[in-house]
Formats: sequence, structure tokens, C-alpha cells
Amino acid sequence: MTAPPEPPVEEDENLSDAQILKEYFSASTQAKQALRRFLTLITAQLGTEESQRLTKLVISHLGRGDTTSEAIESGILDDEGQRRGKWVLLQVDWKATEEVEWQANELLTVAGINETWHLQGGTRTTVPRALLEFSSWVKPRGRPFASSRLRKRCVLRTADVGGKIGRDCSNGEGSWSES
Repeated sequence: MTAPPEPPVEEDENLSDAQILKEYFSASTQAKQALRRFLTLITAQLGTEESQRLTKLVISHLGRGDTTSEAIESGILDDEGQRRGKWVLLQVDWKATEEVEWQANELLTVAGINETWHLQGGTRTTVPRALLEFSSWVKPRGRPFASSRLRKRCVLRTADVGGKIGRDCSNGEGSWSES
């Protein structure tokens, strides 16, 4: 006696790497706990209620296959994220110098600095130079927003290029390179 033939197995559709990640992988409990601690730390100056709101929002964006940086970007920078006067993160297109000034002033509000910063070079300057100018301006006011490493290398994430753009900022000019 022979076994009945097995029904033919249909081949699964070809899944992309992104689909496989979303379908089969998710952040570990430890990663979520570390992300919560990090968010609590960077949002502490916003007050308990706002800190908890942003933390929940970011964690809700941490789905299967999503990285913590994607969750932070989606949670903090989407329409429901940061609110006027309660910013913790700048989002600046690498060509949009005009966006640096108003966003930097949002950070000043949260830091308790009652002065307003004005970009000296206007929109003729580059974004990295504007960020360095802001960092230099705010440092004597007791709230450094950028470390000395920013002066050596700026890394900007851009949707336009789809990756990281590096610029040597040590002399304020430098050259762009993709990585």
C-alpha cells in the first residue's frame, strides 16, 4: 500500500527584505526599555505629561522591522509629535537653511533661554554652518546643543538623498560625501 500523493505546495510569493523584517522580527523588550529610558532622558525638560506623551508616541511607532531611529523620527517629527514651545529635535533639510533659525529658537524656549537667536548669514549660508553658528551662540548661555565633534564632522540625514550625507565642518566649508 502506498501513501496518497501530497497536494502540490504552492511556492510562497517572493518577499522583500523589508516585508520579511516587518513580518518576522520585532524590537526586543530590552530595546524598548532602553528606548523608553532614552526618551525619558531627552524629554525630561518638557515636564512629565509631555515626556510621557512623546515616549508613548515613539514606542507606538516601533513596529516589526522598524528601527529605534525610525520610531524616534516618526514619533517625534510627525504631525502629532513635537508641539510649539516643547521641541527636543530639529528636522532640517540639508538645503533649507531658512528652517534652522525658527527651529533653533524652539529649542531655546524649552531650554529656558529667553533670548532669540538670529542667523547672521541668512539663507546664503549652509545648513551645517548655520548649526555651528547656533551652537557657538548658545554655548556661552549655558546650554551647548552640539559637542565639539560637530565642528569636525556633521552628519545630516536627508530624505532627498536617502541616506547620510557627511560634511567636514572643521573649516566651515568642507566637502560633501555620501555614505
